[in-house]
Amino acid sequence: MKQGDCTGLYLIYGTENYIKQHYAETLRKKTVSPDFESFNFKRFEGKQTTLDDVNDAVEAMPFMSETKCVLVQDYPLETMSDTDAEKLTEILRDVPECCALLFLMLDTAPPSRKTKKWNAVFELFQKHGSVLEVNKKGTADLKKIIMGGVAKRGNAIDSATAEYFIVSVGNDLNLLLGEVEKLCAYCKGRAITQADVDMVAVKSLEASVFDIAKMLTQGRLDRALSMLDILKSQRAEPVMVHGALVSSFVNMYRVRVAAQAGKRPDALTAVIPGLNAYALRYAAQDAQNLPVKSLREALEELHRADSLLKGSAVENWLILEQTMAALWQTLRGKKK
Repeated sequence: MKQGDCTGLYLIYGTENYIKQHYAETLRKKTVSPDFESFNFKRFEGKQTTLDDVNDAVEAMPFMSETKCVLVQDYPLETMSDTDAEKLTEILRDVPECCALLFLMLDTAPPSRKTKKWNAVFELFQKHGSVLEVNKKGTADLKKIIMGGVAKRGNAIDSATAEYFIVSVGNDLNLLLGEVEKLCAYCKGRAITQADVDMVAVKSLEASVFDIAKMLTQGRLDRALSMLDILKSQRAEPVMVHGALVSSFVNMYRVRVAAQAGKRPDALTAVIPGLNAYALRYAAQDAQNLPVKSLREALEELHRADSLLKGSAVENWLILEQTMAALWQTLRGKKK
């Protein structure tokens, strides 16, 4: 592909930062010669620049090259003034043939197409250029990427362990690939196990709290409290920890109720949008021997804790410890 084939107007947005960055880097390489990159590649941080600066960079001729690239990252498209909206329209509808102009939404939340202003901006980019929405991949696609990445590094990982790895670390591809590097270096050419994931990978808050809930269902209060201390040392927000704990127990309650109705955990995803089938499967394993009544009482304990989590951070950690002790008693049938 020739450099000139990649020039034009682009808008890239969505929830998957790793792939968005990959596309942006590919566009830069296709349109900017490394020998004159300092002249022909201009990057603007949207919140610290003006559209006049962007326009000047777009209109300038490339130096000793046929093409150049201008990247504008996280420009506040939804909140810009009417005056800036007019300036943006002028820039977008007349991008020179020698220029690749990319608006990259990287660190801002994906905009809602339901707003009037975003609709107008979106249609403007569609009319004069190309729009690409890049969202996080599902677990099945992530498994393929992880298993392929592990194989390229001379290691192996089976499907179940790859799934466990994703549930543990989260669905951010950038974080996942970073943890893959660590795992492969640790395992030195052998197959990666779930124990290796537990030993090496940095788990997401949700996964860490999921492990705490698992320890409580197994009656291991001491281990659960030790894991809570780790989250405290990592300066996690107590309210976020409580929220993740609620989510874990809600999932366990859901799958137990579904089981009583003769339904598999996966069936819940068709009834309640947004549920993670893999997380439900693990919840089913942890809750398989727990009565629905005990899980209902556990949720009541968590509800009481929710009304108490309004003090200082220190008090909130104490509330969490007391709540976990109450959950342990409830799940072991020792609640008075």
